[in-house]
Amino acid sequence: MKMKKLIFSLILVSVVGITQAQKFTDDFTGSWLTPEGTIIVINGNNNILAGKAKDGGIVLKEIVYGDGKWRGKIGDPANGKYYNCEVSIKEKGKLTILVKVSLIRKTIVWTKVK
Repeated sequence: MKMKKLIFSLILVSVVGITQAQKFTDDFTGSWLTPEGTIIVINGNNNILAGKAKDGGIVLKEIVYGDGKWRGKIGDPANGKYYNCEVSIKEKGKLTILVKVSLIRKTIVWTKVK
C-alpha cells in the first residue's frame, strides 16, 4: 500500500511540475528588448526555450526548467561563445538573465516588447 501511495505522489508531482513549467514557458515567450536595443524573440517547444535575434543569430538556447529554475545557455555575439545562465521573471515585463562564467556573475535585464 505504501508503494502505491509513493508512486501516486511521484506521478502527481511530475504532472504539477510539467504544468508549472508550461505556465512559465508562456510568460517567457514573445519579443524582448535588450539594453543594447536588439529585439530577441523567445519561443518555447516541449518546455524548452530558445531565443533568436531579429537578424537570426541564436542568443538563448537549451533553456529548460529543473530544480525550480530555468537554466541554459546565452550566446555572446562578439565572440560566438555560449555561457551558462539562469533566466527568470522577477518583475512583470522584465526578463532577468544571470550569466555565469566561472566565478563571475553578471545580471542582464530585458524588457518585454508589446
